[in-house]
Amino acid sequence: MNPETPPPVTTTLLPRVGPTELVIGGWREAPFTIDLLAPDPQRIELVDIAYGLAHTLRFGGQTEMPWTVAGHSLFALALAQHYGFDEATQRNALMHDAAEAFLGDMMSPVKRALRELELSNMPTSSFDRLEAIWCEAIDQRFGTSIATTHELVKRCDEIAFQIEDHALRGAPISVARSIFVPIFRRILGAGEGHLGHVDTFVAAALKLGLV
Repeated sequence: MNPETPPPVTTTLLPRVGPTELVIGGWREAPFTIDLLAPDPQRIELVDIAYGLAHTLRFGGQTEMPWTVAGHSLFALALAQHYGFDEATQRNALMHDAAEAFLGDMMSPVKRALRELELSNMPTSSFDRLEAIWCEAIDQRFGTSIATTHELVKRCDEIAFQIEDHALRGAPISVARSIFVPIFRRILGAGEGHLGHVDTFVAAALKLGLV
C-alpha cells in the first residue's frame, strides 16, 4: 500500500431506512430498523433502552453538568424504593421514560407549545400520540404499565425533577425535599461520564425481573 494512502475505513453498514423508520443499535455489529408508527414490541430490547436513555440529556442539555434520562430513571427508582413502594411500582418508576430512548426527551414546555400550536391548546398533540404508541409497545414487551398514569410513579418523577432542578440549575427546594439530594449525588457520581448508567440501568431492570 502506498504510504500516502490512508487505510480503509471500516464502518457498520446501516440498514435501508424508510421515512418513519428509526435505526436501533447503531453501536451493534448489526443494527436494525423499527417503524416509529408501528413498533414491534418483540424487537425492543432492554439494552437498547439503556443505551438510548444514557445518551439522552435532561433539560435539553441546559445544565452545568450532563444529566441523562437514564440517571433520572434510576433516581425515580431509588425514590420508589425509599418509600417502600411495591415491585410493580418500582418497575414502572424505572421504565417510565423508556420511550424517550427512541423518541428523545422532549421537555414539558415544548410539549405544551406543540399542543397549543397543533390543537388550540387541546390536551394532546401528535407527539403525545406517538409517545403513547411506544409506551404501549414497551408495556407489551416487558409487562410494565407505563402507558397508564400512576400516582406513585408520578410522585417519584416530580420529586426527582425538583431535586435535579435544584442540584443542576440552582432552583429553590424545601427542607423536606433536601433529604433526597444525597441520593441524587450518589447516582450522579456513579454515572462515570453518564454512560456508566447503561450497566446500572440494565442491572436494576434485571433485578426487578424485566427481561
